[in-house]
Amino acid sequence: PDPLFFDQPRSVTATASGVGHTEQQIHLTGTWMIPVTDKIDVGLAFGPTIFSVKQDVPNGVEVTEPGPSVSRVNVGSIDETAVGIHLGVDVTYLITPRLGVGGLARFTRGSVDVENASDSLKAGGFQIGIGARYRF
Repeated sequence: PDPLFFDQPRSVTATASGVGHTEQQIHLTGTWMIPVTDKIDVGLAFGPTIFSVKQDVPNGVEVTEPGPSVSRVNVGSIDETAVGIHLGVDVTYLITPRLGVGGLARFTRGSVDVENASDSLKAGGFQIGIGARYRF
């Protein structure tokens, strides 16, 4: 409470350093392949994504009086799983009838509910990749 103003909270600001965030994703993808030319195929990809999110969050502070000043921010960790979606485009250039190279652009989005938070944690984002392609 504020010592100068009756029945009013007192604001204190602090910064927590060394907090971490990691995401792992599993994409269950359906792809609609569209041949553009004899050597170029374009695929439209879509489907659900399973997100595994680990996030460090503040779970308490230690305040030193008079002041006030925050002497320490206690940090805990959450480990949550959520389901979201992904949409993407895959372009393949065939060097031979069975072997090619390609690139992928994908957007993923998921939302993880965090206990005692006013907003959910957004997961995912824009991803790009390149690689070899082999046709069966």
